[in-house]
Amino acid sequence: MFVNARGNPINPQNFERLFRAARERVFLPSSPLAGLTPYGLRHSSVTMHMRAKVPVAEIARRHGHSVAVLLSTYSGFLEEDIQASNERIEQLVNIRSSRALTGCTLDATTVSSSRV
Repeated sequence: MFVNARGNPINPQNFERLFRAARERVFLPSSPLAGLTPYGLRHSSVTMHMRAKVPVAEIARRHGHSVAVLLSTYSGFLEEDIQASNERIEQLVNIRSSRALTGCTLDATTVSSSRV
């Protein structure tokens, strides 16, 4: 994912050492982010992309996942998002339904509308 000045992949142990040093410079030990890991950053990135409604295939491409792996790994997040989407759709349908029915009367045999 990261390369050195020569364009070669950075050794994972060197990356961890550099990341830890940078994190210690930036965050106080009492900060909730003092324990931040590269994995945590990656997870946050995926989550932010999903919240921004970036297409799933693009998120997977940017993070080196297949779409299937991305969806299985982040299914909990997607379930929350699906629930929120369902609530927005339900609100919209209820608003439109109430507007469409304004001025309508219903009985067992006919439907009439003062809007016709």
